[in-house]
Amino acid sequence: MGLISWLITGVLVGLAAGKWPGGRGSWLPVLILAMIGALVGGYISVYFNWGTLASLHLRALLLALAGALLLVAVARIIRR
Repeated sequence: MGLISWLITGVLVGLAAGKWPGGRGSWLPVLILAMIGALVGGYISVYFNWGTLASLHLRALLLALAGALLLVAVARIIRR
């Protein structure tokens, strides 16, 4: 459940980031980056014992959200 929720978080952030004004290019790379960021954030939460891959924890979900947002923001800054 945790892994699926991280991926869904990444998809939602990626879709929202694709709709932001000023976005250039296709929405698919943004979606993939957001999913990768969410997975990285989720795995960091597992490392610190704030969640597991099999269960849904609020800290893990928030860290997955932060990871997705951070990776998308860094990619937008680099592409400028």
